[in-house]
Amino acid sequence: MLMEREGMQSLSGTKVLVSGGTTGIGRALVDQLVEQGAQVATFGRGEAELQELREAHPEVLALQGDLTDEASVRAVVAQAVERFGGLDALVNNAGVAGDSITQSAYPEWREVIETNLIGPMLLTQVALDHLKAGSRVVTVGSMSAKVREAESDVYVASKAGLRGFVDSVSKVLNPKGVVLTLIEPGLAESDMTTEGKSAQETAQKKAEDKMMDPEDVARMVVFALSQPPHMVVAELQIRPRAQLI
Repeated sequence: MLMEREGMQSLSGTKVLVSGGTTGIGRALVDQLVEQGAQVATFGRGEAELQELREAHPEVLALQGDLTDEASVRAVVAQAVERFGGLDALVNNAGVAGDSITQSAYPEWREVIETNLIGPMLLTQVALDHLKAGSRVVTVGSMSAKVREAESDVYVASKAGLRGFVDSVSKVLNPKGVVLTLIEPGLAESDMTTEGKSAQETAQKKAEDKMMDPEDVARMVVFALSQPPHMVVAELQIRPRAQLI
């Protein structure tokens, strides 16, 4: 009986919806979930990236959707539920970069807040209609919520707000059997973190253990999703070995 409560659980057949699964951490996660035998749906804005994903993984439901648009979010969830007959897990992964209110106009930084904070809140709310006891919601935040770098106040505000949201709503949902996990990675390779940088610069950061691969973060999401039902991984903070905090 004790042995039944130990070890990682299989994700084979698990119905997972991932936001932003076409690039970076999200794409690495989709790859790993497919490898684990999960049924995966994801969505993003870029049709070219979606088409590439469809060709690589025909079994994945890859939808065009906008996390900042309520009708779009509801349509994505409805299509995933229709395809799979329900949902077992949600991964709030999609996010965009942001700098400071001193460096960006209101429409620019408002979009960051809508994407990084309001979007995951909305997607969680809509998905909850289909998540039963035993389901999991994993949200990918950022170490910026703790580090709070200068000239990143918009991004920091979005990720600090996301931490507060997960901490608070988990007190309502965990007792109902819907388990929430917050993962806050440090610097990891993505379109957001490599924009304007050469491949050589990125490779150098990795060689110096200052940047993680997207697969590193994806593994932590899989880890959280694979825990036995009686256990809660409330939060994980991970970073490359040489990244200072």
